[in-house]
Amino acid sequence: MMKIFRFILLSVIAIVITNTQLFAAVDPPATGRLQSVTGSLVTVGLSSAIKSMPTIILPSGQYVDLDIKNSVIFGVDLFSKKFVPNNHNYEIKLEVKKWDKNNTQTISNYTLNINYVPFDTSAYKVRNIIAFNNAYRFDYKILSIKQDGITINSLPEHLYVDGESQAFRRYNFAPYINTPPIVTPISPANNINYVLDLDCDGKPDEIKINWATVTGAEEYQLEWTFVNNYYAPNPSITSLNYLTNLNQLDYDFKGNSTRITTSNTNYNITLAFDHGYIAYRVRAVGKDLSTGRAIFGAWSVANSQGKLINVPTYYYVNNPHEAKKNWQYNATFAEEGKKKEVVSYFDGSLRNRQTVTKSNSDITTIVGENIYDFQGRPAVSVMPVPVYNTICTGSFSDKTSIKYYENFNTDDTLKPYSRNDFDSDNSSLDSCGSLITPMSTNSGASKYYSTNNPDKIKQQAFVPDAKKYPFTQIEYTPDNTGRIRRQGGVGPQYQLGTKHETQYFYGQPNQIQIDRLFGSEVGDASHYKKNMVVDANGQVSVTYLDQEGRTIATSLAGDVPKNDNNVGNRFDPITSSLTSSVNLTIDLFNKDYNGNSILNTPNVPYDAVVFNSQLLVGYDSPFNFNYDMHVDTLGGICNKMCFNCIYNLKIEVKNDCGEDEILKQFGHSIDSLLGKFERDPITHNINFISDCNSTVKYTGSVLNHNEAFTLNLPKGN
Repeated sequence: MMKIFRFILLSVIAIVITNTQLFAAVDPPATGRLQSVTGSLVTVGLSSAIKSMPTIILPSGQYVDLDIKNSVIFGVDLFSKKFVPNNHNYEIKLEVKKWDKNNTQTISNYTLNINYVPFDTSAYKVRNIIAFNNAYRFDYKILSIKQDGITINSLPEHLYVDGESQAFRRYNFAPYINTPPIVTPISPANNINYVLDLDCDGKPDEIKINWATVTGAEEYQLEWTFVNNYYAPNPSITSLNYLTNLNQLDYDFKGNSTRITTSNTNYNITLAFDHGYIAYRVRAVGKDLSTGRAIFGAWSVANSQGKLINVPTYYYVNNPHEAKKNWQYNATFAEEGKKKEVVSYFDGSLRNRQTVTKSNSDITTIVGENIYDFQGRPAVSVMPVPVYNTICTGSFSDKTSIKYYENFNTDDTLKPYSRNDFDSDNSSLDSCGSLITPMSTNSGASKYYSTNNPDKIKQQAFVPDAKKYPFTQIEYTPDNTGRIRRQGGVGPQYQLGTKHETQYFYGQPNQIQIDRLFGSEVGDASHYKKNMVVDANGQVSVTYLDQEGRTIATSLAGDVPKNDNNVGNRFDPITSSLTSSVNLTIDLFNKDYNGNSILNTPNVPYDAVVFNSQLLVGYDSPFNFNYDMHVDTLGGICNKMCFNCIYNLKIEVKNDCGEDEILKQFGHSIDSLLGKFERDPITHNINFISDCNSTVKYTGSVLNHNEAFTLNLPKGN
């Protein structure tokens, strides 16, 4: 069966017009530096303190100059090997001689000041710049140097004086408008130069399109299109067949192509294609000498549509990109041919397993992975990290390709990191525990965020160590709603079960709470939701939602945060928190107006009535519970005998981890027998009491059947 791939090519053209200089070509800058070196100092009064800048060629009939920019820079060489431990202020006086296009000379004197501060973190002036225009040639000479107000003769080795000139020009392209660029065809003879195997795995990764310069051109436009050559003459034939006769294949640059603009004479195309041909063409773009309007030259392939046999520049892709995988390619383009390519790889259920990103302005390839639990939900998100080329040597040693990276993130057994590393039950842990295993530092993200990172140059030396946890984990509520219960962060300190994960709680407000917020016209509390989020610092955010899921109120809950040493508050408390607290009495049985509980339901064996209610606790605080159970009697004939049932009363207050707070805090549970009965001292059987006038008897851990108790409940559900 033929595998169908869908390619998505997104072209983004950024056009920014600031001034007429955008129409101009920019010649490479001419530079010259004065800097002392050991044994050859820049000394005031000697020729070593004078620098003559290269002359800019005067404009001819082939171009006009739009602007000539010049500058002299006095600064500190931050990469100097000369170590100076103390702070200093420096001042130099310069004489600058300038010559314009008419060779008219002017002389100007300047004084520049800078600071040298090796250890202070405060801001200071590390360089000073003189900027002027329209000097086709200039010389500059150091007249004097002062260090901390004292005159010195030579320029210190850690300082420099730079000169720079740059011409902004417009070239006349009109005479060459009909001259197409000469494009180098890719053939087996030049494959080594234009078909690039970046990761040295024997498979081509990119092709390099190369063309010759055109006189007067300021930029070039490259256009390419892909033509697959699949062929199945008979529907019953399941094997793939390919058309190799180019006269049978049609190309279409006009309606199905990608175009970039660049000032270079080469461009690399990633081989993220199926089986077929990549046809390409190039044209030059110049400017009209008088108006500056763009002039488009002739294409190297004149016809926008036709048969592929008429296109001399094409490349045959006979190794489709990741042919046995599902993938999607997305490219975003900007000016000067800049592009960011993103390829997402999917499993058989079309879940995104790996995303590979590469920018042609940065040769590094970035790989990120998602790992799913046994229910197919995204549970672990691994931080994207660069891939290092450990196979190639020479020119490709610092380059990586776009492909699917097998076994990129592994566990300590070097097996691919999967749901087996985190999604399993363990009876030794409560539901708030975590069994997630670390990642191996031999590869992938855990290697990058560890001491095994091979790149420790400059800022890379400060990459933090994730301690084998370079990922975040999501845990879902066990109710098949897909809601998030907990979410961990990066690093071992923020994983699930560390008390520094983000927790999510879902419930309903009590009627008195919603009435106090909005008044009695708000309606029944059952139409509203009350959710809480506890962040990694323990701060609680409360959100109230209406029946359509819209947020109607938000608040913060909890005590005023204290300093790390628990001395003093970091924030000022709101006024209401300083007054005496107001106790709210809530009927957890939610009885109706007739006193009947509308939430009591029989259990499955139908031998008990069970009531459940959720209580969202915004911060650690005491709660008083009052309960009362009345045992009614059934009178017999003439009221000479009295029968009643014997009830087992059990009360649990369980936290989100499944622990009974009553048992935790009191050491025993509330589990009592209520009714008119007595136990036989020998058989321990329960005997009913027929005397209707006797009091209700009870046994168990409670003192009586009308009780109150207080629990210090932690924040949660």
